[in-house]
Amino acid sequence: MGLEELEEKLRTVLGLNKYEARLYLAVLRGAKTPQEAAAASDVPLPRVYDVARRLEHKGLLRRGEKWYEPVDPEEATSRIASLKLVEAAVTARNIAELGKRLKELAPRARSGGVELVRGLEEVLATSLAIVAGAREVVFVAWKAAERLDLVRPVIEPYLDMLRGKKVTVIIPEEYRLTREAEELLGKMGARTLRMKGLALDMMIADSTHIVLGVPDPEVPGEAVAIVVRSPEFASALLASIWKNLVKEG
Repeated sequence: MGLEELEEKLRTVLGLNKYEARLYLAVLRGAKTPQEAAAASDVPLPRVYDVARRLEHKGLLRRGEKWYEPVDPEEATSRIASLKLVEAAVTARNIAELGKRLKELAPRARSGGVELVRGLEEVLATSLAIVAGAREVVFVAWKAAERLDLVRPVIEPYLDMLRGKKVTVIIPEEYRLTREAEELLGKMGARTLRMKGLALDMMIADSTHIVLGVPDPEVPGEAVAIVVRSPEFASALLASIWKNLVKEG
């Protein structure tokens, strides 16, 4: 990836402006004085100090003895990503709370039926919205069980949604959890069960809402899900699941 592409990524992904992106790259590449940083970044020297302070505030640079030096880029960007997830979780809770208040104005608003949801982010958002209002949640993890470590950074900011809820996670009989996956399930406060013959990833909330998900065959890395709101279907599905349980994990 060239410098121009990196600069564009810094601006679009991290939200840096032109001067911040250029100065940050200059310091990363070894500029050790304000003069060197200005020359390497084309940031006017009188502006360099102010831009560097903003990069320090964002956690990308730290003060050295004479000038700024870069924080380890992986550490810095991971911290920024975590902060973004926490902010998103807070926003999601506020939106969910707003939805409850609005529902009070329209208690007869229709909620039911079958819905197709496409895209991993949309599937996750839909599932989280259902979880937020549920008391009991059952997760059946087939392909998701193999990817628990990968989805951990995405899930962790939302774990407080599960506090006070009865959570069960069902995984394939033969699957062996890693230590990181066990820690994640522990934070979820989940009871772990095992079952033979899993074929789908699904979530059942309050014996009413079901989310059935599979990898999207048309878009690698994406997902498609069917959301069903039916107490009869959910109850029948749960009865079938309990019948095929093997043992507690």
